[in-house]
Amino acid sequence: MVAITPADMFRFLTLSLTVTLQSLLACQTSAATYDLTKEYSGVNFFQDWDFFDGYDNTTLGDETYLGAQAAALANLTFVDTQTKRAFLKVDNITNVPFNQKRNSVKITTNATYDMGSLWIVDVFHAPYGCGVWPSIWSWAPQVGSGSWPEGGGINTFEAVNQDIYSHSNLHTNTGCNANNSTPNQNTASIVNTTDCSDPLLGCLTTIAGHPSYGPDFNSRGGGIFITEYASTGISVWFFNRDSIPSPVNSSSIDTSKIGTPVANWPASICGPDGFSQVFLPQSLVIDIALCGSLGSSLYNETCPPGNCYTNTVAGNGSNFAEAYFEIDSIRVFTSNITTSLTHEDGGPVRHTKGIIIGIILGTLFGVLAICSGAYIVYKRRKSRSSEPVLEEEWPRPAPFITTQLEGNTTLYNPMFVQPIPNSPSEKTAGSVMVTTSGDGLRSPAITTADFSTAGATAIPVDTARLLHELDSLRRELAEVRASAVLDPPPTYYRGSEGGH
Repeated sequence: MVAITPADMFRFLTLSLTVTLQSLLACQTSAATYDLTKEYSGVNFFQDWDFFDGYDNTTLGDETYLGAQAAALANLTFVDTQTKRAFLKVDNITNVPFNQKRNSVKITTNATYDMGSLWIVDVFHAPYGCGVWPSIWSWAPQVGSGSWPEGGGINTFEAVNQDIYSHSNLHTNTGCNANNSTPNQNTASIVNTTDCSDPLLGCLTTIAGHPSYGPDFNSRGGGIFITEYASTGISVWFFNRDSIPSPVNSSSIDTSKIGTPVANWPASICGPDGFSQVFLPQSLVIDIALCGSLGSSLYNETCPPGNCYTNTVAGNGSNFAEAYFEIDSIRVFTSNITTSLTHEDGGPVRHTKGIIIGIILGTLFGVLAICSGAYIVYKRRKSRSSEPVLEEEWPRPAPFITTQLEGNTTLYNPMFVQPIPNSPSEKTAGSVMVTTSGDGLRSPAITTADFSTAGATAIPVDTARLLHELDSLRRELAEVRASAVLDPPPTYYRGSEGGH
């Protein structure tokens, strides 16, 4: 056995603490497994949401958002009694006079979700048509709408008019540019813009290769959109109804098991500090804007020539028959260990900071306890090895026969005529030495000297040679037993390997 020295203990302790701290720091900044913490679904879907009430100048749109009670009375928000799915609609029955706006809905979660969160939106139908600008996104309410996009924004789903595909993008202040990044995303996706501070588009990716918007999306029963908001990067996955992976339906999500995202922005696009100085805790938002800055600017690309407002918003509203969300659920997950952020402007400090500190301290004390125990064992073994072996502590072994053939020596137990392991503790006083030459076995010589003092050694001899002379050795052993006064042999040998 190799001895463990105090220096070895110290090196082991240092290495263990280093690896532990590095692992915990890695867990702080990224997590691939998320557990369900909040679900918006069924008859209670609209609970824990704030309804925007009035005109929203952030989109410069041609809609007026209704409060919770007014939206419910106008039948713009409800939960279907059969499917238990939530509906959010644009008013499609009112004849809107010119220069007035059409009613719609915008809701925001009361809760905010920090880095280390993931949300899954299960959409069966998304608004579609000329003049429509639907979006499922997030923003940092701490900064106020007038300071947007300070605090960052994530668009999980966004489209306008009669787009073929939906889009995902980030909105930030200056300093985040995806131009030099190599995002890990589906090759069918299209990176349209890379400057995340672009006020209209941000850094935008088109979710191509799948029916992610429009009539094809709706006719196939929609699909699910997954957003991972991590300190190492922000990713979006999309799956049509017939290709949803089974892990998505679990109460715990491992992102390594759901394939390649359709959009991905590594934190490095915002510089060496990553997202820590850019993104604040996010509230989820669902809205249906009309025309507005984006819908109007892109209107003629997919819709008949003309003015977006005049052609769609003003009038009887029949153009908005398909302008509604049908959502089965929105589930929010948080990682087992998430990054804690403290902001001067009031951002919440997550309780997971205490968990991380507790894990670090617990691991530290555990390693110290293990090393202390190992060191105590080491000291005890060392002290025992330096103590003299008292005769009463070790049973006196049976005499041994030592046969020597051409300079090689081996020990034999005279009671069993079997080779004995060459352990120094077995070469004790009262042994019997039988010496042979290369040409045969001679008469035994009896000695009471310790083998160590007699200079004898125990080197295994050729077994075949011994077996050849075994009959003669048995006879010699009988004579030895008759002529020597010996203690009864013990049935075992303490400390020997393979004792009887």
